[in-house]
Formats: sequence, C-alpha cells, structure tokens
Amino acid sequence: MQETKKVLVTNASHLSLAATRSLGKKGIEVTVISPYRRSTTFYSRYCKHKIMTSFTPEKEGYIEDLVRIVKNEKFDMLLPVGNDSIYPVSKNRDKLSPYIKIPIANKKSMEIVEDKSKTIKFAMKLGIPCPKTFFSEDIYPLNMKEIAEEIGFPAVIKPNIGTGARGISYANSLKEMEDIYEKTIKKYGPCHIQEFIQGKKYSGTALFNQDGVPRRGCVQQCLKQLPFTGGSQIYVRSVKQSQVLDYTFEFLKALKWYGIAELEFIVDDKDKSTKLLDINPRLYGSISLPIAAGVDYPYLLYRLAMDGDIEPDFNYKLGVKCRYLFPKEFKYFISILRNGSSGLSRNFHPSRVFLDLIRFYEPNLNYFVMSADDPMPAVANSIIYIESIIKNIIISCKKIFYLL
Repeated sequence: MQETKKVLVTNASHLSLAATRSLGKKGIEVTVISPYRRSTTFYSRYCKHKIMTSFTPEKEGYIEDLVRIVKNEKFDMLLPVGNDSIYPVSKNRDKLSPYIKIPIANKKSMEIVEDKSKTIKFAMKLGIPCPKTFFSEDIYPLNMKEIAEEIGFPAVIKPNIGTGARGISYANSLKEMEDIYEKTIKKYGPCHIQEFIQGKKYSGTALFNQDGVPRRGCVQQCLKQLPFTGGSQIYVRSVKQSQVLDYTFEFLKALKWYGIAELEFIVDDKDKSTKLLDINPRLYGSISLPIAAGVDYPYLLYRLAMDGDIEPDFNYKLGVKCRYLFPKEFKYFISILRNGSSGLSRNFHPSRVFLDLIRFYEPNLNYFVMSADDPMPAVANSIIYIESIIKNIIISCKKIFYLL
C-alpha cells in the first residue's frame, strides 16, 4: 500500500489557499494550521485537516507548538507561508528539521531579505539598479533638506522591517517628510527614505534548488495594487520581461537561495531602467498566477524537497491574468472613488475602474480565491468581510450616539 503524502502548511489565510489547492489536487494530504478559527483556507475542500495553534507566529510559544505538531504527526514537508512564520521557522530550523523537510533559504540569506535596507544594499553591490535611497545611518535632522533636494517629492518613507505596505508613507514637503520620518521610526523602528518612481511594476518569481541553481521562473506585470500608491498585487498578468528575470536570477544566485521567492521591480518612466523595490522570500499573495500559467510552484517545491532536485524548465504561458476580486478589488475601487482627484491617482477614472471591476469573464482570466471547483473559501471570505463592515458601522454609530 502506497504511503500517504503529507504536507503541513502554516497561515490559513488566503496566502496559503493556492498552495493548499495545488497540493491537494495532486493527491497530497494537506494539513493547515492557524490560531484563527475563521481562516480562509480552513474552508477549502483541499484542506484535509485543520489544527488550531495556541500562538500567533510572533509569539514565543509558536515554534514550540510547531515542534510538537511535527513530532506527533509524520509530515513530509513544512510549508511556512507569510513573513510572520517563515522568519521564525528559518531561525529555528534546527529544532524542526529532524522531523520534517523545510525547503527554504538558510538563516544568513533570510537575514538579508528580512531587512529592506539590507536587501537594497545587497542589490546595489551586485549592480542591480534601485531607487535613490538614504539609509537610517545617513539620515539626521540637519541633512533632511539635502535629501529632499536629491530625491524630490513625493518622498517614500519605509520601515526597514515590514511586509506589504505596512508603515510605508509618502511625504510631499520637507516638513511632512521630517514629521513622518520621526513618527515612523517611533512606531516601526529604523527606516530609510527613497525617491518615488512612476512606472510599470513587475515581479520576477523563481524556484531554486538547494545548490542555489534556478529551476523555474516566471514574470508577472502588476495591473492593480492595494493601496494603489504601492502595496499588495491584486490583479496581475503573466508577461515576458527578460531584464526582470535576469535580475531575479542574479540576485538569488548571489544569495545562494533555496526555495521560492518573488522580487518586485519597477521600470522607471524617466530613464526606462528596471529597479528593484522589494523581495518576498516565500509563497506570495499572487502565486495563483504562475500556477495558472503552468508553473505550479507549490507542487514543484514539494518535488524539490522530496526528490532533491527537478529538471529546469523556464517556459510558461503568456497573457494569463489573475485577480483578487472580493474584497481587494472592491476596496481598490472604493479608494479610487475617495481619492480620484489626488495627484497620485490622476490617471485612474472611477468609471473605468468600475467597468474593470464588473468584467468577470475574459479569456485566460483566473482568480486568487474564487473557484467553481472550491467555492467555500470565497463565500467565507465575503461573509467575514461583510461582517467586519457591519461591525465598524455599529461602532461608528455608537460613537455618534455617545457624542450626542
């Protein structure tokens, strides 16, 4: 009798849904863990087992919980999803690896990509173009004016440690830049300041074997992101962009990478150069796109972990689209309505955005969460979001009532 293949996936949010579906469709038994009972992936038909953890990933007991789980149940592979779980797992690999395979990069490589300022410095040493950047050690009150003159406005203030758009702010004047920088440091720790770049955004995605050699690659263009000034990609399309893929491979080879990664780039409208913005050292939010384009990263990662290596193949379908319709694109539309006259959104017209929103079908269109084959995650996602809106309305009404 053939032994059951088993994978343990962390983070039962939408981030793990595509991986759970991918592995489940291949006959692999997927167990998903989360501290939150109403997590999106828990509702998937491909989630065979659910485990409620006692701790969120940032808590001290999280790794001990994981060790207990992998010791008690024999899993083939651990798939940490989300920055909040991949970094603790990387730092505590020695505690987990005796019981389970963990196909992620080593601790040293992870330390470079965990800190956005270290990521930019590493890329600069390789000669990979980046936005003009002033790091925390170069910033002090007396040289803020010089920085502003060098990079112009709007200026981008970014925490060194963070995910997505967390803590990222934009300053349109020297006074605003000084105030925002001071507030951001107090809330998030060390920060850096970058020039704001207008241009098309792309992501180079790749899968590397344990020898630091690329085995798969795919490039996607970001059509929409939330917030629209810069954040999570919610509408993407597979494209051919050789410069993006070349820089992606160059960066990850230098890191001696192992596993999956996504590097975000922007092609500067001014000089047409391709510049690195950020890296996601893990399964990322829009991974449904490469899967639909023929690059099944989660299953390929499983094969890599179990077989040691896979054959290289860098072909993928072009023109495939994928979107996170609800609630992300809905939120995007609302943000355009609210900010339609602002400088950053002057190229977006609400009527155009609305027509895009209701265009539910076109050739090669796929969805992050919605699936006829697996509908319940989308249903649960919608219910949870609507409940949160109702809850916020009730809270607002109570505040108004108390003021009266």
